[in-house]
Parts: sequence; C-alpha cells; structure tokens
Amino acid sequence: PVALVSTQDPKLDVAFLLDSTASMGNIIGMAKRRAADIQQGIRSSGVFGAETRFGLADFRDYPQYPYGWFGDYPFRLRQQLTTTDALWEG
Repeated sequence: PVALVSTQDPKLDVAFLLDSTASMGNIIGMAKRRAADIQQGIRSSGVFGAETRFGLADFRDYPQYPYGWFGDYPFRLRQQLTTTDALWEG
C-alpha cells in the first residue's frame, strides 16, 4: 500500500455571518466575542496554519414595511476572506 502525505498545511476558509436585525441587538456583542474566540481557537490549533482565511458578513431585513426599515439591507459583506485577525475591530 502507498500512503500519500501532503507536506502542506490543510487550507481552511471560514465565513462568519451575523444576524444584525434589531431583535438581536442585545446579543450581537456576545456573538462577536464568541466568533473571535472561534477564530483564535482555529489559529492556535496548529492544524490549519497561518493561511486560514476569515470573512465577515451580516444580514438584516429587506427595507420593506412591515419588517424592514430605511437603512436595512438583506446582506452586507463586511470583510472579504483574509488572513488578518482584525475582523472584530470597529
């Protein structure tokens, strides 16, 4: 038998999608902290390496009555996939 072993780190892309509708307002901060913990856990695992890419998007409602409102949007990309750890600043 022949075993093929890769000498490269496995690649991983992770996209976080947050519900930022008004009803989630009181737990968005907690969700961001947990996502940052997940990101740090993946980084420190030593399994996927520094090339792991992370992205961030959020969604609200369509800006239509009765659920959506002015300024709402169905989806917004906040950060394209990147190897940076600065997703949660700002």
